[in-house]
Amino acid sequence: MRYKKAYRPEQEGSLALPQNEFGLDVIAYIGALRYQEHRSVTQIHAHLELKGICISKRTVTHLIDRYDEKILYG
Repeated sequence: MRYKKAYRPEQEGSLALPQNEFGLDVIAYIGALRYQEHRSVTQIHAHLELKGICISKRTVTHLIDRYDEKILYG
């Protein structure tokens, strides 16, 4: 009965931003590394790779910008 029917949790929209590859948890984690631990983009990139999160440095920079837009400025 459920064969080939997409299942989407109701909360999915609140966990990830539209048209974004990474969820809010990753964005918040990157923001914490940047602003609480004062890490550079290169250091954040290396830290995420050690945790098994495949991401480019450019995407790290983009997600820091998203963090600034959504978390810090509303």
